[in-house]
Amino acid sequence: MLCRWGYMLMADPAKALSETHRVLRPEGRLSFSVWGAPADNLWASVPGRILVQRGHMPPPESGAPGIFAMADPKRIVELVTGAGFDHPDLAEVRVSWHFDSFDRFWQYSHEIAGAVAMVLQQLDARESAEVRADVESALEPLRSDGGYDMPGVCINGLTSRG
Repeated sequence: MLCRWGYMLMADPAKALSETHRVLRPEGRLSFSVWGAPADNLWASVPGRILVQRGHMPPPESGAPGIFAMADPKRIVELVTGAGFDHPDLAEVRVSWHFDSFDRFWQYSHEIAGAVAMVLQQLDARESAEVRADVESALEPLRSDGGYDMPGVCINGLTSRG
């Protein structure tokens, strides 16, 4: 079974993993991916942090569904083995997106970036411009000659039914 960036968004990932274990064939394997730490994924954490600081979003609750809910490898192991799977093989995978300009990244943030996109779409023009300026300033270190290079880290896991 394959689940890319899904378990971290589930209300009860322990139950979801247990159900996956229950329905998987005895010789079955589970391959999954979740996002790594916020510090390794500034493309997502910076806009979210700024929206929290400006009072547009509540701070994420520990253990609540979200992009970074399973960023801790220890938590991943606990959830996976607690569901009955063998100890997972975990690997950090570095990814990178290139945006030709900050405008392209801002468009991406409005259209695709999950919870952040929903909040950004609700801002009035003045507040949107201020949030945009804060995000652009915070992401300045990622600026390159040809635009913005946004690195990220996801954690891939592979395990057997156990």
